[in-house]
Formats: sequence, C-alpha cells, structure tokens
Amino acid sequence: MLKNLPIVLKLLLILLIPSVFSGFLIYQLNKNSEVQVTAQTHINEVIELTQLLNNLAHNFAVERGLSAGYLGSGGTQGKQALQSQRKNADSAADALLLKINKIQSLSLNKHSLDVIQQLQKTLSVRMNIRGKVDALVADSGFFHFYSAINADAITLTEKLSVYITEPELSAKFKSSNSVNLVKRAFGPSARRLKRGICKR
Repeated sequence: MLKNLPIVLKLLLILLIPSVFSGFLIYQLNKNSEVQVTAQTHINEVIELTQLLNNLAHNFAVERGLSAGYLGSGGTQGKQALQSQRKNADSAADALLLKINKIQSLSLNKHSLDVIQQLQKTLSVRMNIRGKVDALVADSGFFHFYSAINADAITLTEKLSVYITEPELSAKFKSSNSVNLVKRAFGPSARRLKRGICKR
C-alpha cells in the first residue's frame, strides 16, 4: 500500500510519526512535572503547618510552666513573665488558625479532622482558663487545658507526616518531630539535660 503513495506523502509520514511520538513524550514530561510541582507544594505546606504546630505546642508549654509557677507562689511571683508569654502563645495560635484551612484541604481522615476541631475548641476557651489562673482558682483545669493542646498538636503532626514521601526528607522530618516530642514531654528537665550534654 505504501509503495503506491506519492513520494511527498511518504516523506510526510516519515516526518509525522517522529513528531507525534515527540509530542507524546513532551506531554508526558509536562504532566509528570505538574504532578511533581503539586507534590512539592503539599510537602512545603506540611512542613510549614508542622512548624506552626510545634510553635503552638512550645509556647503553650512555656505558658503552662509559668502558670504553675504563678499558682505555686500564690500569685506573688511571675505575673509579668506569664502575661508576656501569653502574648507569645496567642501569636502562635493566631498564626496556626490562619492556616487551618490548608490542613483541612489535605484530605485528612475523619479522626484528624475531629482533632482539628477539638484543637480549635480548646484554644477558644484559653481566656477562661487564664482568668481562673489569675484568680488563683484551685480547680482551674489549666493543666488539662495545656496538655490537651500538646496532645492535639502531636497527633496532627503525626498525621501530616504521611504527606512527606521523599525518603531523606521524611527521615529528617520524623527525627525533628521526635526531638520536639521529647522536649514537650519532659519540658525544662529535657532542656537542662540537653544543655548539660552540649557543655560536655
């Protein structure tokens, strides 16, 4: 059949087939590139959100310690430092809440979404808890409040970690989270131990 075609058509076919193949390869490369860009964007968002969660947990953990010191002194010590730290904690909370929609857009499971709602609910009552601490109310529930924030932040961080699929980056991510977990779990004792190790 091809033998009967004019020479011009044969030349066109010879040129057309490689062109179509090249076009297909370019399409696939562009498609793969778009997928990689989307994946990298998600990874960057996860890292940013995790940093916000760690910052939230850290600042409220510091506030918890200062609140305990204030209550332990009967309200005679640490008031100024506590008020200053509350501003830092509020800034951390505001920064996270501004990005909360990004967390919800990552198609997390129902349990994770429930944790997000629980964290938002817990943060919404912080002024009430602080008022009780200021009034030296014995059963203020401040320890449970701060512990709930810490637990929710840890849970969300673990849920977000599955979105980091690059092996080396995932290892660094998990290692960093492990350090943060130890610091939040043991608080000042862990920081003192860390400083002691660094001095050796």
